[in-house]
Amino acid sequence: MIKMEELNVVDGINNASTWLTNNQDLLIQYAVNLIAALL
Repeated sequence: MIKMEELNVVDGINNASTWLTNNQDLLIQYAVNLIAALL
C-alpha cells in the first residue's frame, strides 16, 4: 500500500517534469542570457 506522502512526491515529480517540458525553451533562453551576461 502506498502512503499519501509518497503519492504526493510522485505527483510532484510528474508535475515538475511536465512544467520543465512546457518551459524548456524559456529556461534555455534564460540560461543563454545569463551566461552571455556573465561573459
